[in-house]
Amino acid sequence: MRADYGVKIFLVDDSKPILHENARVLHKAGYEAVCVEDGETALKAARDQHPDLILLDMIRPSLGGRKSCSD
Repeated sequence: MRADYGVKIFLVDDSKPILHENARVLHKAGYEAVCVEDGETALKAARDQHPDLILLDMIRPSLGGRKSCSD
């Protein structure tokens, strides 16, 4: 069953296959999924777009998860 919740979820991961699979699952469930591949872009986009939830890969080559959460 598909539900349209109007919830925006940011997916932040440096792995494109993981990003796209997670986005596919969330879209199928009725969520708006925004894929972001790096921490700096995610922080800027989150400040501008105010997502309801951010799913963040903690280990990334640029701006790791812990640093992203503290900024």
